[in-house]
Amino acid sequence: MEEYTAALVEAKLRKLAEFEAKEAMKEKWIPYRELEAKLHEMYRVKDTVDTAASYTDEASEKAQNLDMTPEFTSDLLWEYSSEIDELMEKTEKELNELYVELGGE
Repeated sequence: MEEYTAALVEAKLRKLAEFEAKEAMKEKWIPYRELEAKLHEMYRVKDTVDTAASYTDEASEKAQNLDMTPEFTSDLLWEYSSEIDELMEKTEKELNELYVELGGE
């Protein structure tokens, strides 16, 4: 009976150690997943900004076709899009470095 109990305790301890190892691995990768989520958000924002800039260009062109002088330009939006591109490149590099640092293949 004692052997059975000892074996059962050992098996439960092994399972607990496996569980703790899996949880430690998940926790180890939290910074990577957070940075990855930030990068995905950057892509969404860039898409929105690019769309807004394109619509602004289109609206400006249509206004000029109506002999109107639009008081808006897309220059700031395109500049912002370019800044987002630079930030995305930097973040992708950080993400790749973090992946290697964490032991990714």
